[in-house]
Amino acid sequence: MRRKFLIPIEVVPSHVHLSNKAWQILFGKKIEPKILRPLSQRGQAVYRQTVKIIGRGGELENVHVLGGLRKQTQVELMEAEALALGIKPVWRLSGRLSRSAGCKLVGPAGKLTIKTGVIIPVPHLHLNKKEADTLDLRQGQEVELRFNEDKEARLKAVVRVHPSFRAALHITPDLAAKLWFSSTEKAKL
Repeated sequence: MRRKFLIPIEVVPSHVHLSNKAWQILFGKKIEPKILRPLSQRGQAVYRQTVKIIGRGGELENVHVLGGLRKQTQVELMEAEALALGIKPVWRLSGRLSRSAGCKLVGPAGKLTIKTGVIIPVPHLHLNKKEADTLDLRQGQEVELRFNEDKEARLKAVVRVHPSFRAALHITPDLAAKLWFSSTEKAKL
């Protein structure tokens, strides 16, 4: 039987994860990432550096790069932004980029076109192994969460387990607005 466990909600705005090669193209080989602020997930941060995202229908400026650097470049957008950019929205888990859309990225040192890598992140629940074991959950499992008794809202999320994670439900600002949630609320399994 699962214990009651309150999970912080984190409303995550659009952002970009870059590979080392993409970083060098967009910012130059001699520019090091500068941390604006650390994120709740250990080892991850919002960098001061931003990029412009260009789609077939428009541009989105000043999108922050999140770090550390990744194996593959990935752009995470809200559904409304993707549609405004002329990018067909594809809902995916972070890192699962096959058959996703592409875009152009522009930085101060250069431009880069990615053929795949633009996603709208599905709601996902970050947990470390101890938290996952306590809750009897496993990587990739779909769970349903409830929010504040007075809201009666429910949301399905995919479990992500990693040693560096801390319990947090990540949702897009679009979804948070639709459900009237803020980052000050908590979810219950």
